[in-house]
Amino acid sequence: MAFSLVGHTGNKLKLGVKNKESYTTLISADKWPLQINNMNITVIKPKFIPDSFALVVRYVPLQYNDKYVKDEIERNLQSSENVRCIQYRFQRRTNDFRFIVKNLHEYSSFLKLGRISIGNTLCTITPFLAGNRMTLSSVCEKVAEYRSELKEQVNNAILSDKLQRLVPQDHPQPIQFEMK
Repeated sequence: MAFSLVGHTGNKLKLGVKNKESYTTLISADKWPLQINNMNITVIKPKFIPDSFALVVRYVPLQYNDKYVKDEIERNLQSSENVRCIQYRFQRRTNDFRFIVKNLHEYSSFLKLGRISIGNTLCTITPFLAGNRMTLSSVCEKVAEYRSELKEQVNNAILSDKLQRLVPQDHPQPIQFEMK
């Protein structure tokens, strides 16, 4: 395993890793030396899993209560924890559930599979994106990519005078005056 950062912070030594696989290996390691250079050490592991290992089960029908969905997710993903419903500011026809996966193998296999069964419904699994960014299905990502490419092509055509943008405000509107 390769570390990307080893540094001192006060009397502590902090380790950093380059990717998710190395982080999982570091967290799951149970055997640590008791001494380094004849100095006693204690290993303190992080108490939380970062958001980069979070998944979202999307489009869960409202007919299933939160407890049932949580049990189904934990039954399918044994290393899942902290399963909770995402609260939106607006009313939705379906619910989304966010959870963290401790096992990288389970994380990558379910992300590759892309679906999970909740009751009689196959629901989509996507990675959780932190902040205000929404999780997108692969179809939405393709549409967003296509939209940005199309916008760029339209702008290039306008700049090269192959296309003219017609905005209603740019047209001279016929004006008629009536005199009484």
